[in-house]
Amino acid sequence: MRDFVYFCIGLLVMIPLHSQTVRDYHLEMQARHSEQKGYDASYRVNYFQNIILRTELSSDVTRLQFLSERTGELLAIRPAAEYKLGFSFNYKWIAIGFSFTPEFLLNTQKMEELNNGKSLGFNIKFFYTDRWRQELGYQSYKGFFRDGPQRFTGLGDVLLDDTTLETIQGSTFFIVNPDYSFRAHLVQTERQLKSDGSLIPKIRYSYSVLKPNFGNITNYE
Repeated sequence: MRDFVYFCIGLLVMIPLHSQTVRDYHLEMQARHSEQKGYDASYRVNYFQNIILRTELSSDVTRLQFLSERTGELLAIRPAAEYKLGFSFNYKWIAIGFSFTPEFLLNTQKMEELNNGKSLGFNIKFFYTDRWRQELGYQSYKGFFRDGPQRFTGLGDVLLDDTTLETIQGSTFFIVNPDYSFRAHLVQTERQLKSDGSLIPKIRYSYSVLKPNFGNITNYE
């Protein structure tokens, strides 16, 4: 078993969104919210009463590399479940989502030999305040195979049926400009009425547990 912990501090600069007009019947709601949260009502309008349902197809998966201390050879692997189908529910200040890999999305390159690949993920995203945002997520993979050119002399394709990877990660960030609508960029529960942008400092943290099964690799140390 190998545990990995890393921290990443980033900085986002969101480019201005195009300005839009707002209908008269939203103006009163906008005025109340802007007074509570301290932004200019002429820049943003919210639609927090709306429920947003989203689906997505993603190939953003973790790839791993192992280096042999004895030979210096490199082994790179990727999950068989490298495509994920996701769903999310967004309402007011919170968003909940999950993802998985259905059988028809499994990488078919090695499925005759590697038939237990799967992935599962959950995430929750919410605002502490109008400008502080938090994201938390869990992701797991089972079943990996070799990625990239062959690097081991005399070794065929590497299949790691029982190798698993579990990751818990989070992000915390702050929207510097109160007149910038991050919700309009992210989940469409707001609209940007006037073009504007913002600096967004961000810190990301993650804890991973890898359980490799190298039983069929005899010359890797």
